[in-house]
Amino acid sequence: MKVLQVINALTAGGAQKLIADFVPIMNKKNVPTDVLLFTEDKGPFLHILLEKNVKVLNIKSKHLYSPYNALMAAKYFDKYDIIHAHLFPAIYWTSLAKIVRPANKKAKYLLTEHNNSNRRFTKSYLQPVDKFIYDRFDALIAISESVKDVLWKRVAHPNIPIVYNAVNVNDLSAAVPVSLPENQINLLMVAAFRDQKDQHTLIKAMQQLDDRYHLYLAGEGATLEECRQLATDLNVEQRVHFMGVRKDVPGLMKAADINILSSHWEGLSCVVLEAMASGKPFIGTDIYGIKEMFMDNPFALFQTGDVDALSQKIRKVAEDKAFALLQSETNFETVKKFDIDLMTDQYLDIYTRLLK
Repeated sequence: MKVLQVINALTAGGAQKLIADFVPIMNKKNVPTDVLLFTEDKGPFLHILLEKNVKVLNIKSKHLYSPYNALMAAKYFDKYDIIHAHLFPAIYWTSLAKIVRPANKKAKYLLTEHNNSNRRFTKSYLQPVDKFIYDRFDALIAISESVKDVLWKRVAHPNIPIVYNAVNVNDLSAAVPVSLPENQINLLMVAAFRDQKDQHTLIKAMQQLDDRYHLYLAGEGATLEECRQLATDLNVEQRVHFMGVRKDVPGLMKAADINILSSHWEGLSCVVLEAMASGKPFIGTDIYGIKEMFMDNPFALFQTGDVDALSQKIRKVAEDKAFALLQSETNFETVKKFDIDLMTDQYLDIYTRLLK
């Protein structure tokens, strides 16, 4: 069995991080697995794969949304038994490549849907297009029950197995904390600045927290300047720190007093799993993609946009050390069920069954 993972690029993101984690494990299990990118890429996850001797192919397309990419991708597919696509438009170009230039006729095509919401799925007139594209795949892997429900309603594919996202629990728990000031309470949120995420609610919560509390926001994106302005408008800019994209996220999470993810929607967040593996308390929005991990710990959840509840939970965790320790221990026991080795074995099982 030879496997090709297809994705737009390896810039910062949950799907990209997942590939960086599990592809080297596939190769260690003697399942040759390569990665195909569509655009020139110098992101952090590319370097991780290259350091682990993963073969990374690159179409180097100057126009990610050009259908010509399907023809370019098809040239690479002949050598592989499993072709596994992630994210739009890589999913589209992989599907079309199968049509315009069929590869090894025994090859099986899969995709992983990493989110339960996207702009395409909100447009009813695109439903027939999505149905056509997704029907070319032999399996659609959903990362949670909510994602499976969305896929079924959208394209009614007969084969939608669930493989939950995962992280390398041992590596994350062993991370060395970075240096953050010790005379303050350090809050951390790691997320891109885009419509999906809700840094706004967390910045507003800072108004209700005293000067001991400092918020660190790691990430970049379209809503970054808007969030900077909000912090200034609320007079909390001295306690809200914008860190940009970081390569030391596990160390940051270990150094933070509380990890937080405020979001409008998620598939199944790897950031949450990473935070749970850090051994530190976590607070997140009560939405699908987060709440599945906290069935035994509902305290960790707050309703979307509820600034008061969020600030109260932050204070409770920060001021009650015994409670914070209990939160951390509960989370760590839960995240063991989402270890990267277990997820890799699930993928391998799906690949093997499809090839029989």
